Amino acid sequence: DAATPDLCVAPAGNILAHGDFEEGMSGNAPSGWEVRDPAAPGNCAGSGAAAEHVFLAPPAPGCSGNALAVDARGQWDCYAIQRVTDYDSIQGGATYRVSATVRSTGNAVNPAAWFVMGAQWLDGSDVFFGDVKNEKTTSAADNDYDWKLLSFDVVAPQNAKRMLIWLSAHYPGRVDFDDVSVVKL
Repeated sequence: DAATPDLCVAPAGNILAHGDFEEGMSGNAPSGWEVRDPAAPGNCAGSGAAAEHVFLAPPAPGCSGNALAVDARGQWDCYAIQRVTDYDSIQGGATYRVSATVRSTGNAVNPAAWFVMGAQWLDGSDVFFGDVKNEKTTSAADNDYDWKLLSFDVVAPQNAKRMLIWLSAHYPGRVDFDDVSVVKL
């Protein structure tokens, strides 16, 4: 079906490197990514080791390679990860589509668990500003879903030079990600 998105392939024109997680893990985050809160390993130790919160997982059915699992393990905001696009990769005023293949489990009990993917901007001095998140679900019950394409469009502020993408399993469950991308429309 031409209307069905291909969950196994990042869209053409992707400017976010390392979004397919094929390079494995590097410490507490996937290669090319970093833990958003450096205090997370200590703050989240009560609910499991770093390797129990962020780890490689099987991709969507029919896909090959790795997906990335971020598992809150019942603790609030453990182990969000982030990655920044290359220098001067963002053009002020342009529209970008942020997307990923995602699956969410164990999150239907928390109305705030709708948030799994966000974007922020960096200016020419690498100062972070702004905060855009994926669309809010209509009810907590919608926070659990099988593999799907999750995307949202953002317009870059005039002073934006780079974009930061961050991924999270808010609380209490797990979110699996693959083919995270940023494409200029």
